[in-house]
Amino acid sequence: LTSPTPGVDDEFGFAVALDGDLLCVGVPNDDQLVEDGGAVFLFDLSTGVMLEKLLPDNPDAFDRFGISVAVNAEYIAVGNLNDNDVGQFVGSIEVFDRVSHAHKGKLLPDDPSDLTGVGRRIAIKGDGLVAGAAFSDLGGVDAGAALLFDLSTMSHVYTVQGGDTASGDQFGGVVAISDDRFYVGAENNDYYGVDGGAVYMFDRATGEELVQMWPHDFDNANSFGSALHVDGDRLIIGARKNDTEGTNRGRVYLFNARTGQLQASFQRDAVFNNDQFGEAVAVLGDEVIASSIRARASGNLGGKVYRFTIGDERYPDRIFEGADCSNYNYNMLGEAIDIDGDTLVASGSEAGLCFDGGPGVYVYDIPTMTRLHVITGNPGTSGNWFGESIAVGDGVIAVGAPYDSTIEDRAGVVYLYDQVSGAFLMELRPDDIERLDEFGASVDINEGVLAVGCKYVDHEDISGTGAVYLYALPSGDLIRKQISPTPGNVDEFGWDVHL
Repeated sequence: LTSPTPGVDDEFGFAVALDGDLLCVGVPNDDQLVEDGGAVFLFDLSTGVMLEKLLPDNPDAFDRFGISVAVNAEYIAVGNLNDNDVGQFVGSIEVFDRVSHAHKGKLLPDDPSDLTGVGRRIAIKGDGLVAGAAFSDLGGVDAGAALLFDLSTMSHVYTVQGGDTASGDQFGGVVAISDDRFYVGAENNDYYGVDGGAVYMFDRATGEELVQMWPHDFDNANSFGSALHVDGDRLIIGARKNDTEGTNRGRVYLFNARTGQLQASFQRDAVFNNDQFGEAVAVLGDEVIASSIRARASGNLGGKVYRFTIGDERYPDRIFEGADCSNYNYNMLGEAIDIDGDTLVASGSEAGLCFDGGPGVYVYDIPTMTRLHVITGNPGTSGNWFGESIAVGDGVIAVGAPYDSTIEDRAGVVYLYDQVSGAFLMELRPDDIERLDEFGASVDINEGVLAVGCKYVDHEDISGTGAVYLYALPSGDLIRKQISPTPGNVDEFGWDVHL
């Protein structure tokens, strides 16, 4: 999915929320009403059709509506980071009807004193919405706060902090909510070490702090509480800078979501310093997902996503991982992915800097989690961002390298490979690309057609408007070049494509 009304630096996709077939996409720098006023696009996930574009009510420039989004069966909630209605940069949350998309109102704090960025993080459950405001100065600079709102009455219920919240804690950096509890992370809390972190459980009905949670292996700079997710009686907490097994290796903890009792901790079978395992977490039933885009393979950064089964916390039963990148330390596996049937392809935006002996794109068999191939660019062409975009389908793997300079500096190229064998098939370069056009910035495949974004190609006298090139597969013949119906300077048409 791409923005139906793309603009420079819109940040389409800064925040996303999904419920059933409704996908909400935040675009905090959308300029339709005012500069960086923001917007949220609603899509039907089953068809990809845009349903509505939600806009803020009476916005000011730089409000950044869409910084966060949340959705359930009744409501769509949108964070409005810098809203000034009740004070400079206090923020707000705007609420829309899930079915009609009608604007229901704006959630504002009753007492905005010392609050900043209300709605930077939000979570919703039933009629309850919890909003984090981690950079609020309530009780100290950047001490942070969290606010509970009642969506049925569109009212502010109360504001909370932890019992020991102090300057710099950033209480409210992450939030989660269940039927009768809500949870707030403060990754810089100092109770058990400088920036060791803490997570607080509150009663939804009263706002009473019930439990303060720390890990059993607390230490300085753990960032415990940097990620949260709750499902039923299970609360999963990330501590991306945990040092138990080495500097910033990270750890993930499972707590009872009702009692606050630590039940288990998750670590990986092999770890390296600065991996920051636990950067993002999720729990669903007996499955725990935890990621680390800085995870390493053979000592170099590759990126991994892990799935654990509760009861077997030491060893993940599913791992997607990179491999050795001997020339460059930033593979970031998983920044670009695509799936076709049982085939997963994954790369990182900087994997192309690993050509001389290092990997670019990985091909996996999903049922067995087996890595089938590692596809690299041509030897000696380091720095062309091989793997910035990837797509798989119709027996072909397409790999974009928008910084390729074979023709001219950063003109770009797309390589095609056989999906089964990984064998090189051909490379695609349109005749009209020039310096800095970045052909291959995005790719997608569907029903025998390959779409390639070239986000800075010129059109007539319009500079950098962008275009999408359509090719027939498997022949690689150009079908046509698609230009924006309303081209403008540096529009970046083709930044992303989807067929």
